Amino acid sequence: MLERAGAFFLVVIFISLFAPLPFCPGLLADEVYLSTGGRIDGEVLSQDDRQVVLQTAYGKVTFQTADVSKVIFSSPLEKQIVLQLTALAPSDVVGRLRLAQAALEGGLKEFANTIYTQVVAIDPDEKTARKALGYVFYEGEWVTARDKEVHAGLVPYKGKWVKVEEREALRRTDTQRSYFANFGLSSQEGGRILNSIVDIDVKVEPRGGYVVRKHVKTWPVKDKSYYYSTDILIWQRLGVFIGVSFMDSSRKRVKGFGTLSYTIYATKVDTLGKVSPDSQIVSATVNITPEMYARESDFGYWDTKVNSTYERIVSDAARASWAEHDYMNCDNTIYVLANKQIDALVPPGVYYVEATFTLKERVKKVGRYVQYQELR
Repeated sequence: MLERAGAFFLVVIFISLFAPLPFCPGLLADEVYLSTGGRIDGEVLSQDDRQVVLQTAYGKVTFQTADVSKVIFSSPLEKQIVLQLTALAPSDVVGRLRLAQAALEGGLKEFANTIYTQVVAIDPDEKTARKALGYVFYEGEWVTARDKEVHAGLVPYKGKWVKVEEREALRRTDTQRSYFANFGLSSQEGGRILNSIVDIDVKVEPRGGYVVRKHVKTWPVKDKSYYYSTDILIWQRLGVFIGVSFMDSSRKRVKGFGTLSYTIYATKVDTLGKVSPDSQIVSATVNITPEMYARESDFGYWDTKVNSTYERIVSDAARASWAEHDYMNCDNTIYVLANKQIDALVPPGVYYVEATFTLKERVKKVGRYVQYQELR
């Protein structure tokens, strides 16, 4: 950088480092600090992302922005605004708009535009900042009035000016790419899987949990060679699974993807004994993705087991295991555990489970009443 400035400028740097520049008494100087060390005093005429132009007592000097470590301005107002900007939160749009307005009122238009540019970086649709920077809202995007004039007959799309029909094609492509990305798929992968799916099946599958056998008493029978005993079986874990499967043209189950939304409701009974959904207990949305098919399992973990060794099933370890097993691939059907909280459903009780599965324009909706009873 020093070589570009020339030998004369080397003398300027030497003097500025060891003696104050001969500015008029009372004149405040801006300070430009170089990344190689040293400081040059003068008046900053312009500054952008490429260069800084400084008027010194010895003439006008231009620095590449990469060669400047920082600039300190002499304007008291600008210094005050810079300090306040530094104190703002990174997402504070209102505070920046206030300081930009103060800069404008103080005659610091370029500085105000710098602040407005920060605002647009935080909120691209902030109208005050966009208009201050010379933008107009056209065809759903912010563009400069000059660009709109130059590209008459075209429409903007993500920084490009294209024909209307071309924009529609680009929008469809981008929408499809974004949709497939939600499920960890490229456009090619998503399209291939989508084209292989002919039908979708959604079902609610209530499953028992562990049953604990609690022995109450045993007594002999008169004149008989055997005893009677009484046990109480108590449900300790209950599971509601929502199964989603995809079929190809041969009715073979294949991998798929999509969005599953479900809600479990408590129920109420009217005076005629009719049961209907009441308040929500659980509601969630889960993305079904192809990677879920890697976990192959069956319902053995959740199904009923009658064994006194499960007396302590509601333990911290059991709860942790319950939380981990929130979905599985069973014979190429993805089952999602709807009540991940072990105590969400308590017997005896009747619950209504509603599930909606969406794969682009295809929607499947099912609902089912689930009854849980204590076994005795």
